[in-house]
Amino acid sequence: MTYLFSQLEPRFLEAQDLPCNTIALDITKSIDDRHGTPPYDASITPLHIMAYTQRAWVINPDNAKDAALILAVYSGNHDYRLIVGAFIFGRQDSSSGSDCFVPSPYKEISPQRCIFLAEPAPEQIWNRYVGHYMPPRRQGEENPVQYFNFTHY
Repeated sequence: MTYLFSQLEPRFLEAQDLPCNTIALDITKSIDDRHGTPPYDASITPLHIMAYTQRAWVINPDNAKDAALILAVYSGNHDYRLIVGAFIFGRQDSSSGSDCFVPSPYKEISPQRCIFLAEPAPEQIWNRYVGHYMPPRRQGEENPVQYFNFTHY
């Protein structure tokens, strides 16, 4: 299995290039706070990226339970958001038996926070998206959680 990080010709993806029910999670703050270097630096491993993607997100589990693909993105010092990881649900929520974000065990910090139980997407999917840029944000879209191609939005 070969998971690539760089693309020879990175391009901007359009929203329609993403599969239905894709969620983008911006992990820029986690990377900058802990490493101070961009994710393509050798000191940041795919394991770091997965750990930052799994962190506690303020997200409505009912909206996220239909997610087919979770993309980790990094924006750095510019407005472009580079896709640095592609993930799928790795485990099921034992209480509901469904793939979803599960409530964070750190409820005292924020009761709305959920954790994504991630595993890397299959090689073909990972290599299709990682290293390309997300569609540009529209003005006013600052939420680190962004939904693409959800039928109920």
